[in-house]
Amino acid sequence: MSFVDKRWIEMVLQEGLKLSEPPKVCSYEVDRALSRGENFGSLALRTPVVYVINNEEVRTDLFIKVKPHGEAHRELTESLNVFVREAQVYNELLPDMIANSNAVGAPEDCYPDFPPCYYARGSGKEAAIVMVDLSRYEYRLANKYEGVAESEARLVLRALAKFHANGVEILRKQKDREGFSCLKSNPYDNDLLREGFRESRNLHRMVNAFQELSDQEENAARLKAYVDEKCVDGFSRFLELSRFQGNPDLACYKLNDCWLNNMMFRDDLNDDGGYEVAAVKLLDLQFTQVGSPYPDLQFFFGTSVNKAVFSKREQLLEEEYYPELFRVLKHLRSSVSAENYPFEEFLADFKKNSEFCLITAIFLLPVLLSERESCFEADDLSVESLEHMAHRTLMTVGTTARVLERFAHIVQSMVNENVI
Repeated sequence: MSFVDKRWIEMVLQEGLKLSEPPKVCSYEVDRALSRGENFGSLALRTPVVYVINNEEVRTDLFIKVKPHGEAHRELTESLNVFVREAQVYNELLPDMIANSNAVGAPEDCYPDFPPCYYARGSGKEAAIVMVDLSRYEYRLANKYEGVAESEARLVLRALAKFHANGVEILRKQKDREGFSCLKSNPYDNDLLREGFRESRNLHRMVNAFQELSDQEENAARLKAYVDEKCVDGFSRFLELSRFQGNPDLACYKLNDCWLNNMMFRDDLNDDGGYEVAAVKLLDLQFTQVGSPYPDLQFFFGTSVNKAVFSKREQLLEEEYYPELFRVLKHLRSSVSAENYPFEEFLADFKKNSEFCLITAIFLLPVLLSERESCFEADDLSVESLEHMAHRTLMTVGTTARVLERFAHIVQSMVNENVI
């Protein structure tokens, strides 16, 4: 954080605003942006800035992500290459998506839904990602303990559809190029993660906690049989399922980390005088890679929605994701069309990857739903501390009940689909 000073902020503003010379910064503040348990990949800072341009004072609010200071967390971050990956997305992938959309005459509502980025450096002493602070514009996080509501989920699915559709076309046009090489590897296929999760302790803790529920004997037995048969090495199974391809025509760029704290929502006044959710922005692109859309969708449903939304996921895919995907593809003049890939076939491919929803929930719900008191500070994060967070969650009565209630609903759906 030591490099975040007046000189550096002026350089960021010059680059982000495309000015011929740096503006004069009159004042700025630097504060921690997020609480424990709200972010796991970086140290987040909130920085309001007042600067002078054309003899006028202007205020802007920056959201800055820098590498963590803690040795173990920094080692994990660097081994995952997350800053290099996210910088490439902001500097190259997203601009290419917008340029391609403009080149074919697509409307602006086909642009991917991400906050404006002032500055993105993936390596070096001043590695950082600097974006507009969306909280200044009344954007908020959803309630991770309750999961997103249906109105929020509908917006997320449309936003994912836009990103995936743009990703389909960019990847198709890159087939003969070397571009975005670091986005072609799986960020989770990492030696530190493999070693840290090798014994699948969290997976077995989750199964054991589920077995203790008095009304889940049959489903618990089926879950244990599934784990014993297919998840001897649970993390390898996670990696295998994350690589699911489905329809090769929908090969695209995927986000790979679709949980609700990586999205922010804005509520607008409606005609009745109340507020309703009106917009969403997707955040945290450090795990973006080449793949297919289905794992992103399964990740979202496995980690981020309430039970009512989970029960309606097929309906929501049909009403929101699928039509938006093909609307944008059509505007992008893609050869991929709904006529050649009807919803029934799309849904069949989605269901083939349902096991990824289950194993994502097993591994991540105890971490993502941890109470603040169970979470480590950002600089203390490591693979071991993630395991400790999950263990604390499953040892805390109220939190365990919350996690297992949502998980039981997912397990029942997996039983109904004959996944387990």
